[in-house]
Amino acid sequence: METIVRLAAAREAVACDVLARATVKSRLHLGAAGNLEKALDSGDPEPSGKYWTTGRGLAALAARAGELG
Repeated sequence: METIVRLAAAREAVACDVLARATVKSRLHLGAAGNLEKALDSGDPEPSGKYWTTGRGLAALAARAGELG
């Protein structure tokens, strides 16, 4: 899915960044220890949809980190 989004963004000349998990954790001040999935248990952002724990939550964290860029 990530590749499809990146290809579509390129076709439309829309900037698209891929953030490493370490970058997401740093920008969101989550600390270097532990995995990023544990941040999903905080409830911020609020869980949404049945695929939250299989990727959607991580995408939400990455989007928030991208905004902070």
